Amino acid sequence: DGTRGVTRVTAAALVAAASGTAEVREPEKIAGWEWWPLDALPEPLFAPSAAVLDSWRPSPGLRDEAFHGYPVDRDRPGD
Repeated sequence: DGTRGVTRVTAAALVAAASGTAEVREPEKIAGWEWWPLDALPEPLFAPSAAVLDSWRPSPGLRDEAFHGYPVDRDRPGD
């Protein structure tokens, strides 16, 4: 997104199961990590996380209009 003149890239990964305790390795940059089930996400959701989730599984009201998605060709041969 380009909100407030700042360029950011948000990446996500989908896993079948998560275990263990997430560890903060850069406490000067992040307060903490938490695992949440998709049907019990906290509110308000961090806007870049909401944009990633909406790109993967569109849901009414999740996306902030300040964020932009880019089309993905899901039907490419060989994928």
